[in-house]
Amino acid sequence: MKFFEVKHLSIVLITGILLFVNFLSSGQNTSIHQEESDYYKIETNSPGYKPETVSKIKSVASSYDHCQLNKIVFGYHPYWLGNAYINYRWDLLSDLCYFSYEVEPSTGLPRTTNNWETAAVIDSAQAHGVRIHLCVTLFDGHYTFFNSAPAQDTLISQVISKMKQRNAIGVNIDVEALPSSAINAYNAFLVTFAGKVHTAIPGSMVSIAARAVDWNHELLFPVIDSSIDFYMVMAYDYYWNGSSQAGPIAPLYPMTGGNYSVKQSIVWYLSNISPSKIILGLPYYGRDWPVEDQLAPSNTTGSASTLQYKTIHNNSSTYSPEDLRFEPNSLSPYYSYFTDNWHQCFLGDVNSLGLVYDQINSHNLAGAGIWALGYDNGYSGLWDLIEEKITTCKVFACTDTLYDSGGPAFNYGKSEHYVQNFSLNEGEILRLEFLDLTIESGYDSIWIYDGSDTLSPLLALLSGNEIPPAINASGNNIALEFKSDNLNSFPGWKAVIKCPTAGLEEVQAKKTGIQIFPNPVSVAETVTVRSVEEKVNKINIYDVNGRMVHTISLNQKSGITISPSSIGLKSGIYILQAIQTNGKLTTAKLIIM
Repeated sequence: MKFFEVKHLSIVLITGILLFVNFLSSGQNTSIHQEESDYYKIETNSPGYKPETVSKIKSVASSYDHCQLNKIVFGYHPYWLGNAYINYRWDLLSDLCYFSYEVEPSTGLPRTTNNWETAAVIDSAQAHGVRIHLCVTLFDGHYTFFNSAPAQDTLISQVISKMKQRNAIGVNIDVEALPSSAINAYNAFLVTFAGKVHTAIPGSMVSIAARAVDWNHELLFPVIDSSIDFYMVMAYDYYWNGSSQAGPIAPLYPMTGGNYSVKQSIVWYLSNISPSKIILGLPYYGRDWPVEDQLAPSNTTGSASTLQYKTIHNNSSTYSPEDLRFEPNSLSPYYSYFTDNWHQCFLGDVNSLGLVYDQINSHNLAGAGIWALGYDNGYSGLWDLIEEKITTCKVFACTDTLYDSGGPAFNYGKSEHYVQNFSLNEGEILRLEFLDLTIESGYDSIWIYDGSDTLSPLLALLSGNEIPPAINASGNNIALEFKSDNLNSFPGWKAVIKCPTAGLEEVQAKKTGIQIFPNPVSVAETVTVRSVEEKVNKINIYDVNGRMVHTISLNQKSGITISPSSIGLKSGIYILQAIQTNGKLTTAKLIIM
């Protein structure tokens, strides 16, 4: 296979649903899947409606043409996207999931399959070697369905028939708003469903989308885990359209406290299942709220609008890359604009989603999921990001900042246990330096290993608040294992990966077009910023609140050396925005200690 090697001929990937949540409000909220399914159900039945049509975008030669995916990329294709698939990068997609077969709860028959039987996207995907899944949605009538053995049997037979009809390898079950009283029946159904599909179609994959936060404890892992190979964790919509506060769609870390963020979802799932069973979903959309103030966090004054990635980027009257702000606690981008009142739009962009891919890699998760394919049509950045992060040609950043699950501002959680692996390019030596360390002495611990896993030699065991000297690996890998007990949580740690051998040829420059050295740098030192390509001639420096604090004019490739203190930069994280002569913008991160 071109993308990854399946170790078991039969893969069961069950996708039961994610009810998306705003951690500031109680209860369960309508997910983006159901929200948009309901919207397009009305829209496509409106007089004069025409499916979306797009033109083929002229392809640009990629430096990654010889590269292969080394993880799963599982993308949803909603039926309403029309022919947007003609611009999909098939070489960067391993699995396409067609959305959706809508279940009639009383019978198990489809209310509609939304043209599954004839959809051209399926033929095109298979012609390019991409595996096909059918998404099955159950958004209502749970009592009726889970109390009816005939309806369940009918659904199973129908799904198997539909899969065989289009030579599909998988099925994705998307169940919304499951009542607590149906949890046991739901889990029993998943086991039965997976077993029958597996038997009928050898090598088949059955998938369940798992909530980012399992509010009702719907997934009974001891019951279902032996039947399930992958969980599609829908790691988005932590803030939703009805949120009382505007916030990140997929915050890497908490913005205002609480236990809900992408990192914390990863850690929670790792406490229950193997990382090799986790596909982490990414949002190709944003939410735009009317708010009280232009700076986050801010209370909302009404419901949000959901905007596709391409819609955001196409609207120059409200969005400009130069005006992006950076929420420092969650490490999330947003922009503000004023009409009759202030608006904040939080979105996923190349930088924030790149941090999520870094988590997928360091936690050794099975891969990434996308809601939804085609939402970025006309823009190549998110495809390029897949190339740069999870292909055989991945180039590792020479420096990176690491946090516990609480991120820059909050405590780590209780009862955590996970392992992360950090790597550099071949031939480089990895150094780990702790900048902050406050964990519960004698109860919570960090183990550092000289290699890619916990079987490697132990380099350090940390507990308490004494910052160790720099920890040097013998090669280009270090594994970090963290454990906390169930009683207390503490501020945690901040650490930096460095590769002392990299010098000025900072590998991040391959992506950003600029070199920054050293990075991190102390306030008292000097830092050199240099253009790798002549087309970068200006760099704006922004603080974590999104305010531009300095501008650098570059003289072609000669670069410039500056003292952070001389231009008013204090300790913290800064975003360097490189502006090319053709107007293209890229960003890089500068850490000042």
